[in-house]
Amino acid sequence: MLTYRVTTDTSTLRVRAWRILRRIGAASLQQSVYIVPARTEVIKKLNKLKFFIEEAGGNVHWLDVDQFSENTQTHMIELMNLERSAEFIEFRDECVRFIREVSTYKEPTLHGSIEDWVIKFYRLRKWFRKLTARDYFQCSNRSDAEDKLRELESLLSERLDINLSG
Repeated sequence: MLTYRVTTDTSTLRVRAWRILRRIGAASLQQSVYIVPARTEVIKKLNKLKFFIEEAGGNVHWLDVDQFSENTQTHMIELMNLERSAEFIEFRDECVRFIREVSTYKEPTLHGSIEDWVIKFYRLRKWFRKLTARDYFQCSNRSDAEDKLRELESLLSERLDINLSG
């Protein structure tokens, strides 16, 4: 569990902290209070965040919790899955929009080049990888998002006659 405080004139730092916490999949309990699983890669990023905040005159309190009560642990996992779920829904919806675009137009040149479609697909794949990296408890919407990404990959591979796997 991590809580931090920054001075009121450091909105840039506040945004930077929020972005770092979001990228690592921290769940917000309330303003400036977050939980994250104690994993090596997460702890490294939290140490960097702690350094940035303290260098700017803020303070950070970090509480290692070895075990929550069963009810609290269930609630914390639900909270983290709820946040990931919203992200996977957003991702899935973006895939659906792209599938519609690819299905609607016979030639990509009407709405961008073949390269544009390929770049957009690879950006979606990268986004999915980042989402799955912070999906610590396998939220329920992950598989639906993954299915849409695979559907998109298959459709693009077929329409463009190229191999996008990898």
